[in-house]
Amino acid sequence: MGAVLSGTWGERRVSEAVAEALAQAQALAARQRRADVGPSHLLGALLRTAEDPATHAGAVLRAGGHDLAALSQGRPDDPPPPGSGDRPITRSDAGGRPSTPPRPGPAVAEVLRDADACISVTGDRRLTTLHLLAALSRSATPEGAFLRQVRLTPDAVLATGARCRSDAHADDAAFARAGDRQAIENASARGTVLSVPQAPRLDDLKTHTVSRRSSTMARLMSTQMPEGGRVNTRAGVTTIRGWTLTHALHYLLTLGTLLLLLDQGIEKGAWELLACAALVPLEVSFVPWAVWLPAKGLALWLAPTPLRWFVIASVLLEMVTVRYELWMKRVDLAEPELPVSHFWRAYWREVYGTVWERMRTRYEN
Repeated sequence: MGAVLSGTWGERRVSEAVAEALAQAQALAARQRRADVGPSHLLGALLRTAEDPATHAGAVLRAGGHDLAALSQGRPDDPPPPGSGDRPITRSDAGGRPSTPPRPGPAVAEVLRDADACISVTGDRRLTTLHLLAALSRSATPEGAFLRQVRLTPDAVLATGARCRSDAHADDAAFARAGDRQAIENASARGTVLSVPQAPRLDDLKTHTVSRRSSTMARLMSTQMPEGGRVNTRAGVTTIRGWTLTHALHYLLTLGTLLLLLDQGIEKGAWELLACAALVPLEVSFVPWAVWLPAKGLALWLAPTPLRWFVIASVLLEMVTVRYELWMKRVDLAEPELPVSHFWRAYWREVYGTVWERMRTRYEN
């Protein structure tokens, strides 16, 4: 059925498994007389909740071959006793129990904010144990370092979670399908949470612009660039910045190399330089590997020694750019094993579809 957390926890919409894990973390902090719930409490409670095979975090840990008992024993120790750095609870009732429940500490609040970003990556509308595990592994805490040390990095958690989604119960399953999202919304109608709407798809431009060329360009761009808001995370923003820099450098270097080859080829009347100039701009995003590799090898063989280094640098920058694009597209489509061939297949499929549509339109007119 899901639940909506109280204002102390940000009024987040969560699955029942996450609600149970947070309650266990709060109870553990209360037993240790802490005023704040720390990352150690959160990790311990999450591992206990993951013992349930129906949770998404439990499915990820089992799919990765992790032993829950070993993780529980090897995780960082609980916080030190009151008086050694942590803020103890000072107010208590007559029975010695704390009068106010522990609140999420700064580190846990940061983990929950990162979990909100993970929700946009997976396209869900509420917090699951998978998001909590990925956010905790990304945190700059001893618990996050421990998870990364045992190969539970944020990317590994999300990639494994996408593959074993069917092993988790629908209530706690991330990467929810459209039908599952609607069922979850109906089941959680008792509470509403403010959410940012997704960015419009690039295909929608054809209904908002008067030029047919703009919609065609938008469809061609969608074959390479992400369309939704799933990359709007810290890692996504860093990747986009890296892609922007390498993409600009690659095009500037490729254009400069092309102009130099054309200049020397026309001046000397060397056909091999003109052929090399035609091969340098060829990109792996638009042709298969079987065409791109021989073309780049032939370009390196035909290029003179000074310009050969420019061709090599252009190829290396192209590989970095494609790596960024592949990461963003995998996150956007929630397909961790999306191959590079997706780019050129989608590009030429869109080109053929556009040409056929225009030919049919002209024939009908």
